[in-house]
Amino acid sequence: MKILVICHEFPPLVGGGGKVAYLVSKELSRENQVDVITPYYPKLKRNEKIGNIEIFRVKVFGRVNVEFQPHRLFIIPFLSFIFVGILKGIFLSIKNKYDVIHSHFVIPSGLIGMIVSFLTKIPHVTTLYEADVFDPRFQCLVTYKSIFIKCAIYFVIKFSKKVTSISSYIAEATKKFYLSPFGEKNKQISVINPGIDLVKFDRKKEKADFRFNHNDFILISIGRLVKRKNFGDLIEVMRQINNENIKLVIIGNGPEYSILKEKVEKLGLQERIFFLNNLSDEEKYEYLSVSNVFVSTTLHEGFGLVYLEAMNFGLPIVTTNEGGQTDLITDGENGFLVSVGDIKNFVEKIMLLYNNKDLYEKIKLNNLEKIKSFSIKATAEKYIKLFKE
Repeated sequence: MKILVICHEFPPLVGGGGKVAYLVSKELSRENQVDVITPYYPKLKRNEKIGNIEIFRVKVFGRVNVEFQPHRLFIIPFLSFIFVGILKGIFLSIKNKYDVIHSHFVIPSGLIGMIVSFLTKIPHVTTLYEADVFDPRFQCLVTYKSIFIKCAIYFVIKFSKKVTSISSYIAEATKKFYLSPFGEKNKQISVINPGIDLVKFDRKKEKADFRFNHNDFILISIGRLVKRKNFGDLIEVMRQINNENIKLVIIGNGPEYSILKEKVEKLGLQERIFFLNNLSDEEKYEYLSVSNVFVSTTLHEGFGLVYLEAMNFGLPIVTTNEGGQTDLITDGENGFLVSVGDIKNFVEKIMLLYNNKDLYEKIKLNNLEKIKSFSIKATAEKYIKLFKE
């Protein structure tokens, strides 16, 4: 098949959705032609081939780098990407005669895909992510309160040949906020959970290599240091755990770094909570390989690739019950789900894993088995089947 992919945050631009788009595109490109339209930023190549993926970066305005920026700074690059993306999409579609257009995110990519599809008569498939359609109670940009954005999302979904979602959570939020208000009851949204490369990691490091003691019980959390990830609650969890052997590693960077670091210092937890950033995947996997439990006090997640990465190392997971992670975590089976803000229960679940070795080993084995169902190969096969329908 010939597939045109449209995504506004394709790597190296930060963001979990962009990483999902890349992983899916990479796997699809093994046996299909995959071309990607994405924004150009300084220091990136305008056109390049990564593996089998042909990438076309179009110049946008208002974005100066590929790092995280507040939502208010996204508006200008979003609008300009829509305009230049449509032009590039039409040109490539006429030239290459694609079989399908696949847009990752409804806004802005889906708008581009919808218009290019209308003008070229190529079927359009839209994949829904958290950032543009989820339950927006905690989002600074409340999309469902804007009638313009609400209508745009509705029309992109309505005129897509197929619509997929990365999780049941996102699918239900979309129906509630963007389809039901327009009386749309029949549009099918297929849930296709993301997958990862199930690579065997050869453990070369021990806890001592990272200056931990052999009997330290290491909690690890990975994510951008933004308000939605709610790392403040995780620091409070550590304050309430009165055990010097339990340590926390936080991998990520973002605008909340200084605030969180200051909180750790005020609580005197510098010897138990450690911040790391700018790690390569290899370095991240090394830390996962020596950790004991993956933890996250996030306010919500669209899905969360980091959960899959943790499962790939057999780590039990303790996280909140708000989001797409409920598609892969069954409470008490391969982790524990806790209500947002329930610090006491969060502490109890960590201590349960710390004290109950049999339960810990059971959950570890369950995750090593369950992760086999979340390979990127299986995810790509579901998309190919959908494209051909």
